[in-house]
Amino acid sequence: MKKDIIPLFISTLLMIISIAAILFSDFNINIKHYIGFILIPSSLILYFKRKDIYFYFFGITLTTGTLGFIDFFFIGFGFRIGIFQINPLIAILLLIFLIQNRQRLFPIQEGEKEPDESRVNTFKEKFKEKSENELAQIANSNSSYVYEARIAAEHLLKEKNVL
Repeated sequence: MKKDIIPLFISTLLMIISIAAILFSDFNINIKHYIGFILIPSSLILYFKRKDIYFYFFGITLTTGTLGFIDFFFIGFGFRIGIFQINPLIAILLLIFLIQNRQRLFPIQEGEKEPDESRVNTFKEKFKEKSENELAQIANSNSSYVYEARIAAEHLLKEKNVL
């Protein structure tokens, strides 16, 4: 099982348990549960169909659940901070979700990360016979080359005293 589906899997499981408990006992639910029962399956569908949207949709779903605006578990518990009813169970799911998907939700800008020197050296070896024009195209920040390839092209252009 992929790790990034664990919070969604747990949320879906809690929702299924809630629906079973509601059907076979006298638990009462309210509009917050109905909204949660719509958002969790929607997140599940988005996970498989539109993963790019899923991460934001499910993140917002968990955030609204943490703040007590929606719920998808039949047992309500939590504590109140001002107008917010904090649900610690959903807050834990949100925390796991954010930790597992931090790079997808908050990507590191290329200028902020250190290039892998061994990959840069590999690309320098591959590119050493290329013309200055070709190297300039590779070094262009809009090019489709990986970050290390662009860095290698820049290094070679500097060595050729073009940059």
